[in-house]
Amino acid sequence: MLPYFVRALLYPAESMTPVVILVPASASADLEPGQRYWLEDLSVDRWFPNGWQTQRVSQFPETSYQLRNHYTIYTSAETQRSRRNLSLVQLGVRQHRGNVLVLRTSSRQAYEVTNVHSAERALIDLVVTRYVFVNGTLTPS
Repeated sequence: MLPYFVRALLYPAESMTPVVILVPASASADLEPGQRYWLEDLSVDRWFPNGWQTQRVSQFPETSYQLRNHYTIYTSAETQRSRRNLSLVQLGVRQHRGNVLVLRTSSRQAYEVTNVHSAERALIDLVVTRYVFVNGTLTPS
């Protein structure tokens, strides 16, 4: 049992389907029950063994529409070592390599993490696919 975790959406490189996963708090995080989680408290190493990069998304890509909840998107730092992401291929993003992990962050506290809900899946799919992945770095299209 994981006592401290946050739900996130993972677009795994080796699977055709994105999945909601539990991202555990790192062993060094000093958390109390009911306390807020911050991005730095989480352990994402298992999905990014060669390091990662992040991009915070606060507005819907290619628009000025502010998202109610913001998202932090993790991508592999070294994409040349990673496999082509099959779950993103299914969504029309053909060139990305490696896992993609999406965490929901508060719009008021930039690094406070909250749980992704399954009802957000379609919105997150749109946000992720509206961005172009270039060498593992997210940049607005």
